[in-house]
Amino acid sequence: EWISTLANTQRIDEIITRNSAVVDKNDPSKKIGFYFDEWGSWYDPEPGTDPGFLVQRNTLRDALLAVLHFNVFHAHADRVQMTNIAQMVNVLQAMIQTTKTTMVLTPTYHAFALYTPFQDATSLPAKIENNPVYKVGAVEMPGLSATAARGKDGKLYIGLVNSNANQPAELTLLVGSAAPKAVKGKLSPDQPLALQA
Repeated sequence: EWISTLANTQRIDEIITRNSAVVDKNDPSKKIGFYFDEWGSWYDPEPGTDPGFLVQRNTLRDALLAVLHFNVFHAHADRVQMTNIAQMVNVLQAMIQTTKTTMVLTPTYHAFALYTPFQDATSLPAKIENNPVYKVGAVEMPGLSATAARGKDGKLYIGLVNSNANQPAELTLLVGSAAPKAVKGKLSPDQPLALQA
């Protein structure tokens, strides 16, 4: 279920690429944008809940699903003008879940928080050489995903995803001719990542 869910995010890249090729013929200046009014996971509802309310629990898999989508959307920023997750509170891949007087921020919420610097940023080309294949049974996908941007603050931001729940990844990042003055990273909004510059 982990890989089959995450591998489905590749379909959105294929759909955007295919539709961009068609629209490019009539709109080479890219004035027409794509708008995703709803995207996200949709699983069986939480047991014991009204099926019509579409309540489902949110896990680390959903956070990865979100950032894999972000990386695809960002890679196509010349066409993808807006995307909206479905929904925000308590329904489907919600960022917030509530029960009466309590509230919890889901893993998807934290994925959104990590990618805040990419909002209104300038998309930069990013590629992964020798990307490991993540395979379970007949399903396979690239093991790593990346995106890069120049933020509104002028800083370089890189989003990295390791889809393989069983295999860590070690990366060497090449960021152009200028060496970075400092490098910082986060595993979650509140958890720093040890990096070596």
